[in-house]
Amino acid sequence: ATLLKNLKVEIPVVLVATFTDKTDSNEAPAVTKAEVDKLLKGKKRVCTIQVCARDDFGIEEVKDFLVIPFFCLKQRYAEKQLAHAQEQISATRGKLDAFADTL
Repeated sequence: ATLLKNLKVEIPVVLVATFTDKTDSNEAPAVTKAEVDKLLKGKKRVCTIQVCARDDFGIEEVKDFLVIPFFCLKQRYAEKQLAHAQEQISATRGKLDAFADTL
């Protein structure tokens, strides 16, 4: 819970609820849905997925989610490359404009 509270907003997070099939009707869950909802309030890039290893319920969704952080890193890198390329274009245009004035 503390880790989730301190996360930066832009970091995508998956909250995996396991053994949801194991709870008895008499047994209270370790974390209630209200507690989870309270933790997730204001977090934009957090999703919850219930999984059961016995029948692979939800496992594919977790695998699909794990691609998201990779693409976020790729996007950040591409944005940096684009900014660098724009700076190089500006510098080159400045040099060419200065050279054109000498002709």
